[in-house]
Amino acid sequence: MTRLSFLILLLASLTVSGVGAQQATCSYDDCALRVKRAFWGPRLVQGLDEEKVAGFAFLAPPLTDLLQRSDSAVRYYSLFRARHNRGFWLTLGGALLFGGSLLAYEIDRDLEGVSIGLAIGGTTAWIAGLVNIGRAQEPLSKTVWWYNRSLTPSTP
Repeated sequence: MTRLSFLILLLASLTVSGVGAQQATCSYDDCALRVKRAFWGPRLVQGLDEEKVAGFAFLAPPLTDLLQRSDSAVRYYSLFRARHNRGFWLTLGGALLFGGSLLAYEIDRDLEGVSIGLAIGGTTAWIAGLVNIGRAQEPLSKTVWWYNRSLTPSTP
């Protein structure tokens, strides 16, 4: 039984040392993130070569694997992602409701009340979406800051 315990402990120690090896040091020049403005919306780029990591024109993709070196970066990115994605869906829904209001009015002029209601609801949802997208920018900025901070050696 002691041999089995020894093998289990040995295997566990090798597994733990392998996890540490996955977070190899990465130079600031190669791995630092920044937000770059582009025609189809902001994108997250990495390093001096500005390799695209993610685009935020529509929905924000999950980046937990990339940001895992900093718990704070992961937390702020999840907040950014929730706000950005909510804003995208509200903006899209608002635009569709507003378009539906125009269509309803064109189909039947007697639907003027319905059309006005759809237009007001669509405009409200669209504005709420834009507000959510705007509120998402601060957590994205903090995500980048915390991630980049994790690239530099800590000073006592």
